[in-house]
Formats: sequence, C-alpha cells, structure tokens
Amino acid sequence: MPTLFAALCFALLFLVLRFTVFGRGLYLIKPSRAMAAGVRTGRVVAIDYLFCSLLAATGVWNLLSKCVRFIALAMIARHSAAMATFSARPEPPQ
Repeated sequence: MPTLFAALCFALLFLVLRFTVFGRGLYLIKPSRAMAAGVRTGRVVAIDYLFCSLLAATGVWNLLSKCVRFIALAMIARHSAAMATFSARPEPPQ
C-alpha cells in the first residue's frame, strides 16, 4: 500500500509540475526572474512548503504506524506473559 501511495504521489506531482502554470513557476530558479516573468513568488513558495510538509507528514504517519504496531506487540508480549504454572482456572486444593 505505501508503494502504491508513493507511485500515485509521484505521478500526480509529475503532472502538476509538467503541465500547470504553478509547476512552471516552481521551476524558475531566482525569485527576481520569476517576478519579472509575472509569477507571484510568495504564493508559489507558500504552496510549495505546504505540499512538502504534507508529503513529509504522510511519510512520518506511515513510519509511525509501523513502529506503533511493533511496539504494541512487544508490550503485549512482555506484560501479558505468564508463568507456565498459572492457569485460567485454579485447580482445587488437594
């Protein structure tokens, strides 16, 4: 699933960068040249930071979901362990 999500994000970003005015504005290197070309650099940079932070957040979310599952499993295995002499039903005294 994460590989499919990454491929989908890659394809979407490729299309946005290649075929939109916003994407061409991102390719302009120097802000002075971008302003001369009529690109609103403040808006483009703000949207770029937004997209970068969203992609980073989804990566962290994916990583943490795997770590949390492992940690939860380790905690259950550690704290729910019982001695072999314990049983669910106590045996009657002899």
